[in-house]
Amino acid sequence: MFGLFKKEVLFDKFRLQSALKMAVTRLQMQRTKKDNQLKQLRRELAGLLRSKKTESARIRVEGLIREGFVMDALELVSLFCELLGSRVQLIAECKTCPPDLAEAASTLVWVAPRLEGVPELLVVREQLHRKYGGEFTRQAMENTAQTVNERVLRLLSVVVPEPYVCVQQLQQIAEENEVPWDEATAAALLHPLSGVLACGGGGGASSSTGSSVSEELPLPSAVLRAPSGGGGGCSSSSRGGGCP
Repeated sequence: MFGLFKKEVLFDKFRLQSALKMAVTRLQMQRTKKDNQLKQLRRELAGLLRSKKTESARIRVEGLIREGFVMDALELVSLFCELLGSRVQLIAECKTCPPDLAEAASTLVWVAPRLEGVPELLVVREQLHRKYGGEFTRQAMENTAQTVNERVLRLLSVVVPEPYVCVQQLQQIAEENEVPWDEATAAALLHPLSGVLACGGGGGASSSTGSSVSEELPLPSAVLRAPSGGGGGCSSSSRGGGCP
C-alpha cells in the first residue's frame, strides 16, 4: 500500500550548483595532474630519442597527443560548468532548457560518464535529468539534436594521430632537448607507416581508417607547450536569457 505513495525525487538547484562548483575545482586538479604527466612523458620521449629508440618514441608519442586533447577538453568542460553555475536560478525557473544553455547542458550530460575522476559531473547529469526529463538526457547522450559541443566530441573521440603528426611532435621534442634530428630519421619513421615523406602531408593523403586528428583539430595546446588559457572557448552566449 505504501508503495502507491512513493516520494518523488525532485530537482535540487542547490545540489546542482554545489556539484558544478566542485566539478570546476576537480577539473582544474585533473588538468594540473595531466600537465605534470605530459611534462614527464616529454622528458622520457627525449631520452628515447637520445638513445636512438625512435620507433618506441613514435609509438609513445601517440599517448602524448591524445592526453593533450583530453586536457583541452577538460578546459572546455570547465567553462561549461561555470556557465551553468552562473545560470542555476534560470534553470530552476524554466520548465525546458533555455536555448542559450542547450549546448552547455547537453555537453555536460554527454561527457559525464566519459571523464574519469570527476564524479560531480554525474551529479550534474542526474540533476539535469530530474529537471528536463529522460528525453532530454537521451538526446544529449546520443547527440540526436546535435547540441553537444562539436570540439569536445572530437577531442574525446578515439582517433589514432596521423604518422606525420607524431613525427612533427618528436622533432619538436628533439629540438627542445638538443637531441640530433635529421630528415633521414623522419623518413625512416614515416615511410613504413604512411608513405608520406613530407611533414606537411600535402596532396590530400588520407588515412585508410577515415578521419584523422590532424584534419579535424589543431594540435592540443598542452602538447605544443603553448600558454594555458588559449583553448577554444565556450560558444554559448555569456549573456542572460529567458525561458523559451
